[in-house]
Amino acid sequence: MFGRPWWEWLILSAFIVPLIEFLFGAYGTFYAQFFYKTSTRFTKLILQITTVGKEHELVQKTINEIRAYNLDIPYEIWVCIEPGFHTDYTDADRVIIVPKDFKCLPVDKARALEYTRRVRAAEGLNRDDIKMIFIDDDTLPAKKYIELAFAGDYDICQGPTIPNRWYAIGDWKHFILSHLDDPRARNCIIYCSYTQGVTGHGHGQSPGLGA
Repeated sequence: MFGRPWWEWLILSAFIVPLIEFLFGAYGTFYAQFFYKTSTRFTKLILQITTVGKEHELVQKTINEIRAYNLDIPYEIWVCIEPGFHTDYTDADRVIIVPKDFKCLPVDKARALEYTRRVRAAEGLNRDDIKMIFIDDDTLPAKKYIELAFAGDYDICQGPTIPNRWYAIGDWKHFILSHLDDPRARNCIIYCSYTQGVTGHGHGQSPGLGA
């Protein structure tokens, strides 16, 4: 091919990856702005913060920030923790403690999520008019994130996540680990938003959201 071995052209083709990613991101943004599907069928939102329980102050701060949004939607804030930690979360509608002897196939945080799933099922809260937003203890969803996710006519929505604390500070190890996580937001915006939101493979993507 033009006097060069094929493998050289294969290597050179890698340089057009940024262009492809730009086109994915641009089209995904356009699609999100004009083709994002919404529905009025949802009657309630449950924001569940799942944490071991060690980050009491941080979780309380997240609750305070969400309450300060003055959301104009019916919602509750749940906190799911392991036993042996503080349970006095101000303005939390519910604090669920995962029994120490609870066992299931999932482990760690997935175990806690499975327990709350069973709680919702037992209480009739697994209806299709109730939407869940799962929040990590170090994540703060923006007001727009919550509103768009609640209105989205999708079984599952996923917005891009970015770190909201302790980014690239501290010792050299934490500095390196922070920057190793940099592609997360890029991948969410380019690949997740395009492949999931536009092509429909996987699940719906909430557009233009920041955690």
